[in-house]
Amino acid sequence: MNLQLAEALNAPDAPLFVRVSRIVWEHLPLLLFADLTLCLAALPSAVVWLGGFTLLVPWVAALTLGPVWTGVSAIANSLVSGEEVSWCNLLRAIGHHWRSAIATCAVPALVAALFIGTWQILAAHPHMTWLYLPLFIDGCVGTCVWLACLSAFSVMTTRTLHGWTLWKVSLALTRLRLGRMLGILAVFVVLGLLLFVFNAAGCIPLLFAPLAVCLAAQTQQTCELLLDREAKI
Repeated sequence: MNLQLAEALNAPDAPLFVRVSRIVWEHLPLLLFADLTLCLAALPSAVVWLGGFTLLVPWVAALTLGPVWTGVSAIANSLVSGEEVSWCNLLRAIGHHWRSAIATCAVPALVAALFIGTWQILAAHPHMTWLYLPLFIDGCVGTCVWLACLSAFSVMTTRTLHGWTLWKVSLALTRLRLGRMLGILAVFVVLGLLLFVFNAAGCIPLLFAPLAVCLAAQTQQTCELLLDREAKI
């Protein structure tokens, strides 16, 4: 019975959260190290935000948090593929992808900065009602970029895509399994709220590396689905 259970958990067609739970449990020290690295990378953005320089927060995050998140996404892809990964691989991935990570993160940083800037101007001058139109446009563009980001970093580290091609492919992958992607986010949001309610908000950063594994697994499944469809045509 135990052998059958282990085979079911390790099966490639096992449910997503079953596979992710197994990966997280088997590589818990590595993922804790990844969470710690992400927290350290987020500190400069937090300092800038607390200092009141809100418009600079997206750009600082793109420079510091972006490469680390890309590195975590890279090792998440490796873990989902069944490869052996260590903390050295994480550091190498950060060093290898940092240029492309910053270039990729510049897009959501620009959109976020435009949205924040428009919002701040509107808050300071409520009579300028015409600003609701650019604010709405910024929100729509930001939503599309945010959805593409769910797959972009996994695609960037495995398919070596860049620029407009990366964003187009990433958005297409997210839209193909939009319900599942949003479901993954909903699960982690609920977990974060539960930790906050039970006075364990300090544990919320521990959810980020497992989230990267979930997104990597879902993106990989979607890519495999597309490849199977192309093979049947």
